[in-house]
Amino acid sequence: VVLSLGLFVFFQKPRKFLYYVWFFFSISIVLHQLSFIMGINTAATTKMAYWIWYVNATGNVLVGIFTLHVAILATDGLEKFKNLLKFMYGFAILIIVAAIFFHHAFVAGVVPKMYFHSFVDTSGPFFYIIDWYDFFCFFIIFYVAFFERARHGAEGKKRIDYYIAGLAFGFLTGVTAFAPDFNLPLDPGISALLGLFAVPLVYGMIKKGLMDIRIVV
Repeated sequence: VVLSLGLFVFFQKPRKFLYYVWFFFSISIVLHQLSFIMGINTAATTKMAYWIWYVNATGNVLVGIFTLHVAILATDGLEKFKNLLKFMYGFAILIIVAAIFFHHAFVAGVVPKMYFHSFVDTSGPFFYIIDWYDFFCFFIIFYVAFFERARHGAEGKKRIDYYIAGLAFGFLTGVTAFAPDFNLPLDPGISALLGLFAVPLVYGMIKKGLMDIRIVV
């Protein structure tokens, strides 16, 4: 679903920079979902499990920054939040570079957890930087969405409402994937529904192509 919606938006005419960012956002979500599925089904005793969870953890930084970039572009907030976006990109690059050179400081290892064959070991001293980075991205996203909604007219408000609804759904389902990181009694399997939050976002972006998006959905 996420990949098809990513390609659907990418090939819209006329091409907008938003559509390119949306495509990379879609790829980051797909990377998160595939690595999560592969990780929980791979034995914790294998090296493969470690590297799958390493990709998942560091890939979550991309999910955060691309979601933020899409939200800022889609709500026409780039002029006001340009410097903030640059700062968040810089922070994301810093985390990823540090994770490449000091990967055990971010992902210490993998362990069996709950009903999963393996899950990321959160004892790395810098692991939670990734989680808090993503949470901060979503905090900014909702601030941007409500800030921009207040200054738009009726049509703009209606369009941004799709983003707010989709992002709220994505946050509530996606946050369960982080539950084992904090030993919370929530089933991370709920995060399998995460990709569905792309549907109202695409609906809001391609408002004139309502028939096309309904066919895709």
